[in-house]
Amino acid sequence: AIPQDLSDPYLRKWIKPDDNPIVKPDHGENGSDFRDPTTAWFNKKDGYWRMLVGSKEKHRGVAYMYKSRDFKKWVKTKLPIHSSKKTGMWECPDFFPVSLTDKKKGLDFSYDGPNIKHVLKVSLDLARYEYYTLGKYDTKKDSYRPDGNTPDGWDGLRFDYGNFYASKTFFDNKKNRRVLWGWANESDTVEDDNLKGWAGV
Repeated sequence: AIPQDLSDPYLRKWIKPDDNPIVKPDHGENGSDFRDPTTAWFNKKDGYWRMLVGSKEKHRGVAYMYKSRDFKKWVKTKLPIHSSKKTGMWECPDFFPVSLTDKKKGLDFSYDGPNIKHVLKVSLDLARYEYYTLGKYDTKKDSYRPDGNTPDGWDGLRFDYGNFYASKTFFDNKKNRRVLWGWANESDTVEDDNLKGWAGV
């Protein structure tokens, strides 16, 4: 969706373009198990935009990769960037670089150099937890492999051990940091939520 009125500082009204959605599940894939694309990033070396979409194949969690030159026509790569058996639907995937030498400095995805690893974070629909792996992203093969010492799946590393789910990050270039934000569902009853008219923060 795009803002209807760019002069509105609160961007209160949104419209869907006619060519929306720009990425659709393949024929035979369950549309309700295909969602939450990442922020797209640009690879200067080959001129392609890339993004990930969360999904599942039977009981295997999957992060599909899509590529585009014009940001309108997207093509799925031959293989998913990563998957893990018996993890179920992967919601809200996130993928970003981290520095191995400067732990206080965030990195924009356009950064390509030595001493970086990548984080692949997914929200496991079955567990309602945030799991992540740290590993190596091969930009030529569009493949990601978690480090051998990084658990991959149910026993993986978690962003948070509280009531926190469906997170995403963005890079704040003003403060040179990556910001994580997510959803916290309260313990209120459904009746209380209905009376309030909202649920979760």
